[in-house]
Amino acid sequence: VDSLLGARGGAFEHEATRRMRNEFMAAWDGLRSKDTQRILILGATNRPFDLDDAVIRRLPR
Repeated sequence: VDSLLGARGGAFEHEATRRMRNEFMAAWDGLRSKDTQRILILGATNRPFDLDDAVIRRLPR
């Protein structure tokens, strides 16, 4: 989770990393499930303070 969904805007952030994060976030926004089916996104980090704010807003508490 840390490498893909880390905070944006670092001086050394690679363009490919930025594009992957944007694609992941766009796909995440479009996730839908049926009433009888569920989608589970599982990730782990020991550095939640380093995650992008947009990611934190999308995570359920």
